[in-house]
Parts: sequence; C-alpha cells; structure tokens
Amino acid sequence: METIYLVDGSGYIFRAYYAVGPLSTSSGLPSNALFGFTRMIVKLLRDSEARYLAVTFDTGEPTFRHERFDAYKANRSECPEDLVPQMPYFRKIVQALGIPCFEKVGYEADDIIATIVKNVSSSDHKVVVVSGDKDLTQLVSDNVEVWDPMRDVRFTPERVREKFGVGPEGIRDYLALVGDSSDNIPGVKGVGPKGALKLLEQFGSVEQLLENMEKVEEIKGLRGAKKIRETLESDPGVLRLSKELVTLDENVKPYSEISSIDELLWSAPDSAAVTQLFEELEFSNMLESIPRADFANSSSGSAAGDDKSYTIVTADTLGDFAELLGSQNCFAFDTETTSLDVLEAKLVGMSFSWQQGSAYYVPLLAENDQDRTVDAAEVKRLLGPILARPSISKVGLNLKFDIGVLEENGYEINGVAFDVMLASYVLKPDSRQHSLAALCKTYLGEDMLPYKDLVGDAENISHVALDEVARYACHDADVSWGLYLIFNDLLGERNFLDDSPEELPSLRRVFEDIEMPLLPVLSKM
Repeated sequence: METIYLVDGSGYIFRAYYAVGPLSTSSGLPSNALFGFTRMIVKLLRDSEARYLAVTFDTGEPTFRHERFDAYKANRSECPEDLVPQMPYFRKIVQALGIPCFEKVGYEADDIIATIVKNVSSSDHKVVVVSGDKDLTQLVSDNVEVWDPMRDVRFTPERVREKFGVGPEGIRDYLALVGDSSDNIPGVKGVGPKGALKLLEQFGSVEQLLENMEKVEEIKGLRGAKKIRETLESDPGVLRLSKELVTLDENVKPYSEISSIDELLWSAPDSAAVTQLFEELEFSNMLESIPRADFANSSSGSAAGDDKSYTIVTADTLGDFAELLGSQNCFAFDTETTSLDVLEAKLVGMSFSWQQGSAYYVPLLAENDQDRTVDAAEVKRLLGPILARPSISKVGLNLKFDIGVLEENGYEINGVAFDVMLASYVLKPDSRQHSLAALCKTYLGEDMLPYKDLVGDAENISHVALDEVARYACHDADVSWGLYLIFNDLLGERNFLDDSPEELPSLRRVFEDIEMPLLPVLSKM
C-alpha cells in the first residue's frame, strides 16, 4: 500500500516562525521561519521515506469563506513584519526540492488537501495529512490519518473520538457548535465542548438540532439549556453559517481532476536550484541532510558514476601501488575511520588520488570481508616512507584529522601542502559551506553520498560492504584532488609547486604563511 503525504505548508510556516528564535543571513534577510520550515520538510522526507508527497499553501488572498462572512479570521493579527520578506522563499524551496506545490486563490490549503484526499484515498492507498489543524480531522478515515509531527500525534478514527468525543464524521457539527476563536467562527454562544457533545448525542447533527430546537431544554445535564434554545431560535443562521465555514471544500479545481497518484510523485529536485537557495539562505549544513533520493536522479549534476576509475588495492598489488604512489610529486589522500575521535578511531582504510576521475583505496579493516584487506604492518612498511617524505606534497580536506589518526597509528606525515577546506575559507571567508560535499557540488557539479546513508544501520563504516566503502573513499580523495586544482589557481597565478622567489599574491600569502603552517600544530593539539 502506497502512502501519500499531504503537507499543510501554511501551517508549517507559522509553526516554524514561532519555534525558531530570531535568525537572519549575513545580508540581513530574516530566516528563522525559512530555516525551521526547511528543516521540517527535510526531516519529513528523511523520516517518512516518502515517494508521494505534496505541499499546499494559502495564497494570502480572501477566500469563499470571507465572501460568506466578512469577519472570518478578522481577529487574526497581521503577518509579523520579519516574516513578510521570507514569504516568497517557501514555495521556491518546495519546488526546488522537487515536491509538488499546490495553491489556489479563493481557497485555503485545507480545501486543496480535502479535494486530493477525496480523489486518491482508497483501499489501495494510505493518506497521511501532515498538519496540526483540528479542522482536518474531519477527513480522517480507515485510510486517512492526520499526523501532527510537532507533537507526534496521529489522528485515526479512534484517536479523533478519544480527543473530541465524536468521530471524524461529527467533527463539522462539533466545531460548528463550539466555534473557533482563531478563525473567528461564531458557533453557538454558551455551548462549550461538553454541551456540544450532549447536543450531538441527542440530535446527531446540526440540521436535526435546528429542526428540533424546542426540545433542547429536555436534555438532562445540559447547562444553560434555556439560554441555548433562545440563542438558536433568535438566529439559527449563525449555526448554519458556522458549519458552512468549518466544512472543507472537496471539489477545488483543478485538483478535483487528479486521476493518478503519480501526479503527487516526489521527483528529483533541481540540485542547482537547491544549492543556490541554500547558499543564499546560508543553510550550509542542511545540504548533506537531504535524503540521497533527491540528487540521485537529478539532471543538474552527476554522482560518482561509471566514468570514474576507482581501484581497490590488494595484497598482491600493494607493492606496485606503493611504487606508483612514490613516483608522484603530489597526491590527495583521505582516511576512513571507525570514529571521529582521533584517540579512539581505528583506521579502516586510506584512499589516494592524483588524477581527476581516478583513485585507489587501500582497505585495512572490513568486518564482513576481511579476506580482501591488506596487512596493516605491510601497508605501513611500504606507504609509511612515502607519507613521511617531505618532497612529496600531500593534499586533502580537514587534514588535521587525517594527520592525527595516522600519527596515532604510527605514521609520520610530512609535506602537508594543501588543505582544500582552509583554501575555501581563505577564498570565501563569509561562506558557511566548506564541507567536502558542499564544495564538490559548487565547484565540480557532483553530488556526494552522505556518510550516514553509506553507513545506514551498521555499527560503523568497517561493517559496510567493502566495495561500497571503497567507492565512497575513492570519491573523497578524487574530489579533494579536483578541488585542489581549482583552488590552487584561485589563490594566485604562481603554481603551488613553483619555487619562484617572486612575492606571493596576498590570498596565497595568508594561505601558505598563516593557515597551512598552523594545521599540523592544531593536529598535534
């Protein structure tokens, strides 16, 4: 059974706004609601593993309910001043992520959700309405539930009855009687939740109540029965209007014409648009949290594909590889470990690259494929002198970690020449995106497999299939080398390996004379 998620986007916006404290970009754009909203959408994508998903929005324009009742939502305050400039971005985020985005002037997001639910809910499909709005509980059925992710409450027919005292079929009548101050729905003065339940228990519906108003005072235990009868008799139209206002429209065109759930399919996002938006909004850390399904099929970039030449070094080929590595003037390297704690980490493997699209992986630890690993002592004997040779320049990203891990494992590291993360900081100090994945996407147009997606439920990376680890590790080294070639040029015209005594460009001077010499010091610390 396919599950379809329908998100009340407008509800998400205001929940995000009040949940996240003051936040703005370096340019001064308020971003607290955008940050919270995006985080909630990404979390939904990740946790639900949804294939079918749509987000609906209010347009901000008057609806048919305003035409019926001028005072509808009249007591709501104006949109907060710092939320106004954020409004145009919510739809851009949803659309960039490849999620169907629906709205229509004259209707609310809830009406669109109700229309889609009517069309697609069946015994073959389960629908989850993602919202904290109680009005939507009128849609609940055996195949439709309303999920409030903020409170992690799922409204099934039983949960609706437990919460309100009536089933989903009675929600419209219940809300019509009690009214709703947030939407300025009048209801019946003097009728609260308990009184509404007694009235519905006696009459079953608003219509039957209005046909039998004279019998209201006969209801035992109904407080203020006489006053309620008088109120109903004096203006029965108020109750009819209240029910009309709380009833969702299930026939909003063109959404009433949706004939296939494929129209709700979460497609591959526009990775370029996502990256541009997240850079503008400075949501650097969120790029890597988007589920892998997003960029995998995107046409705006390529993942590490079949055009790459990645090789696993074996015990038989280790000697030849060491000779090849030792003949290079410069190479990029990376380590894979069981932990981010330098003192606790076990060395799982090392990857090397000195040509774009090509890399090698030396496996040292693979819990499920130990027969294909290489003896650690032999690796240290053959590769240790190369890593210690000052004349061979070493390149990588966040090298203070790799250096620390290798030194803890008995290696000596010399010739550390270029850290692409530090170069990124020097080139764009105002950017918040300096991770390998973010830099890879921005400068190389490739998407990297997030570490958490590689490891999944495994205890650590040493328990992941060796072939998968090798491809992941080789891509890291390959990308590091590619970024080095780009950043080395951006730092100045003089080639990094050129010993020309000419004065260095200012950015290169900062990088070479301040940042890089500090790296091994930080690593030892």
